Amino acid sequence: MSGVDFGPDFDPALLDYWIEALESREFAQGRGKLRWENDGKPTHCCLGVLCEIVQPGFEIPRSRVGFYRSIASSAAQSFDYPIAEITEAVGLSGYHVVRLAEANDRGGATFSEIAAALRRFRETGRLEIGP
Repeated sequence: MSGVDFGPDFDPALLDYWIEALESREFAQGRGKLRWENDGKPTHCCLGVLCEIVQPGFEIPRSRVGFYRSIASSAAQSFDYPIAEITEAVGLSGYHVVRLAEANDRGGATFSEIAAALRRFRETGRLEIGP
């Protein structure tokens, strides 16, 4: 266990379970969406895997309230993220969530690389992904 204070809502068992899920190869990696059906098979971004283990079979409501929030960067583009109660439970700030989404969606990081970064994050409190 690290000496890092992740806040009162931190659940180390949930973080460990998420890391294990990313390493398990149970989930196919997708990009750009928390979960997406590709030829009838679901794909998940790394944050979608977290949502899946918190609420299996999760749905993003059309109203975008409740379990998820949407951040619009332009009229043509929006991004769905888990709400803070979920991300804070694994020690993530909003900045960390955006970094993970970017690494998964644009940076080409694999689930294994993201899991390794999350293991280091658990020990150091620093999220470093990539070369």
